[in-house]
Parts: sequence; C-alpha cells; structure tokens
Amino acid sequence: MHHSSLRPIVLLTVLAVAACGGGTSNTQQPQASNTTAPAASKGNVSANKADYPVFPNADAGADASVPADQGGKGFKGEGWQTNGDFDLVGDPRAVKGGALREYQPNFPSTLRINGPESNTALNFMITNMVYETLLGMHPTTLDYMPALATHWQISPDRMTA
Repeated sequence: MHHSSLRPIVLLTVLAVAACGGGTSNTQQPQASNTTAPAASKGNVSANKADYPVFPNADAGADASVPADQGGKGFKGEGWQTNGDFDLVGDPRAVKGGALREYQPNFPSTLRINGPESNTALNFMITNMVYETLLGMHPTTLDYMPALATHWQISPDRMTA
C-alpha cells in the first residue's frame, strides 16, 4: 500500500525535473555560416582606399550597341559629374557576416511602397534593402557617391539629376 502512493509522487517529480531541466541557456550561440569567405584580419586586408578602386572596369558591363557618347563602352564622362575620391564607408577589416535581428512591434498594414499607409519605418527599411538607387550619399560628407550610375548631371537648381 505504501508503494502505490509513492509511485505517483516519484513519477510527478521525475516529470517536473525533466520538464524544467535540459533547456537552452540564455546566451546567444553564434550561428554557423555557410559562406566560405575567410575572416578578415589586420594582416590580409588593406585600409588604403587606393586598393579599392571605385570603377575597376567601367566598360565591363557596357552594352556594345550603345555609343560611347551616350554612356556605352569607352564613355569618358565629359560634361558629366562623378565622384571617385570619397572616403571609404566602414572599415574593410570589419568581420563580414552575422545576423541582424530587429523587433517589429506591429505587423505592417501594407508592404506597398506607394499609396495609403505605405509610409511606415518598416517599409522604408525594406525599400532601401530591396531597391538600389542610381546615386548614394556619403553618410558623413553628404557628397553624392556612385551606385548604379557612374556619372550624372545635376541641374543648377539641384532639383533634377
């Protein structure tokens, strides 16, 4: 009789210990990366901007059917602006990879980039990650930097590029 009342207590204790133990710790474990890029170190990466040309081969992607004076192969950019001497953005020795996690308190009502309720911070962030612009802007000097366009013209009133 004594053994029959002890069994449920032992069983509940074992279940409680098993349910509480064996969980994961609160410390973040680094995620394994499936990239094969070597980690940057001070020995194998240059901090010299000249080692990172802005336009290493501007003619590489040029359409052969477009004449040089309209931006095709051999385009020299006479009469157009460009910027190839901006400071590096970031440190080339920075460790690449990792994960970005951001808390989003509300599910967006729409993911459209135009129209009603499209002007949320999340939509602006997604748009900047999905669509590349023709020109960028240097974060500290606010000078134009090439992105998709290598050369550009800006109107005197600076309203049209």
